[in-house]
Amino acid sequence: MGINRQGQFAAVTNFRIPSKFNSMARSRGDLATNFLTDDPEQDFYNNLETDFADYNPFNLVVGDAVNLSVFSSEAPEFQKLTPGCHPISNGLPDDHWPKMSRGASALRSYLEQAPEVDVSYLAGLLRDSTRGPHSELPNTGIGEQGEHALSSVFIDTQDFPAGKYVTRTSIVVLFNHKEVDFYEYNYQADGVLIGQQNFRVPLDG
Repeated sequence: MGINRQGQFAAVTNFRIPSKFNSMARSRGDLATNFLTDDPEQDFYNNLETDFADYNPFNLVVGDAVNLSVFSSEAPEFQKLTPGCHPISNGLPDDHWPKMSRGASALRSYLEQAPEVDVSYLAGLLRDSTRGPHSELPNTGIGEQGEHALSSVFIDTQDFPAGKYVTRTSIVVLFNHKEVDFYEYNYQADGVLIGQQNFRVPLDG
């Protein structure tokens, strides 16, 4: 995840398809960096539509305070996001995974009622460790036990098939035309909060 001083934003997630993992693929982290540094911007869009297969499966969100688009390697074209809440995780954007539906619903309800944004409340939404019902789990190739272990917004589990699995960082980003505020929360291996940092990035112009 990143932003530049021109107000361009980029964030990438992995797309969970273990059978497609290629240890020799290019780093997905470069996708965000390339968007934020490519000049002109159109080169990035054109290049990604031909080069996306060089990376392991991913979702990429790019744009600014006015317009955001998402590109998924598994549905390779840019889709403009409409105003509202759009959950994006490790499957197709706006999929109905339990944690995506739960998170989007909680955020939407909060924004409809809150007189102003409370960052601590938003951070609390990211600490939701409620797991989804087995009947609603996706099938991404990691087995039902694995799907259930990773079905919460905040993950802190001992029963993931490959061992302990835990969310290490959560971030709330608020931005407008003048500045961007980052609120980062860091967790140790047992899921306990070990620190947080807040920083503001003023935008050029």
